[in-house]
Amino acid sequence: MRGGIAGGGAAPRKWCGLALLALLPALALAGDLDLTPKNWRDWKKKIVPAAEELAWQKIAWKASFYAALEQAQKEEKPLLLWAMNGHPLGCT
Repeated sequence: MRGGIAGGGAAPRKWCGLALLALLPALALAGDLDLTPKNWRDWKKKIVPAAEELAWQKIAWKASFYAALEQAQKEEKPLLLWAMNGHPLGCT
């Protein structure tokens, strides 16, 4: 792969530079990035998930495909099979 990330060279530095340039306006609009006694509640609101972001935890997920299949057939509901290979965040 010539000139790409796997090939090394100036291309990765170029893309990193462009990414940093793209982030500068966001950092400027972010305001105070330091954690202080005055702004810790604002930071906590940004970090702690809201109730609607945790709704997936209320689903009775099954670790066994067969148990889930039996329940889906009994309740006449569809079955979601989530299968993946690798890191869940794509960090491989």
